Amino acid sequence: MDSTFIYQIINPYTAVTAITQGCAVRVEAAVDGAQCCAQATSSSDAIFGIATNSAEIGGLVNIQFGGVCLYAVLGDAVPPGSFLTANASGRLVQANSGDRYVGVLLPTASDTFDGNIAEVILGLGQMP
Repeated sequence: MDSTFIYQIINPYTAVTAITQGCAVRVEAAVDGAQCCAQATSSSDAIFGIATNSAEIGGLVNIQFGGVCLYAVLGDAVPPGSFLTANASGRLVQANSGDRYVGVLLPTASDTFDGNIAEVILGLGQMP
């Protein structure tokens, strides 16, 4: 019998900016005790996961910050195995020295171009 198990850690947050599914998100200060986030706009943002749904300001957005993300949106051509960070629109691009990263592009995408949906193994860090 074939079976597939995808390990994922997902938690809900309140959006303080509009957030697009598959884009990187950054930590924001809590509002009235609610955990908040915004769509990432820079490789230096405190990126902590990828949005699993889109949300308007004040809406709930589920953020995946562990496991394999199956719906990450690329912002450029990226070689498989690359560490990924956010561009100005929150899409994932190849990380460079000093950038914060959210994960590594898995070698499952047939095309790795702007707007393509890709699989990413999530793991946070900063490039040396």
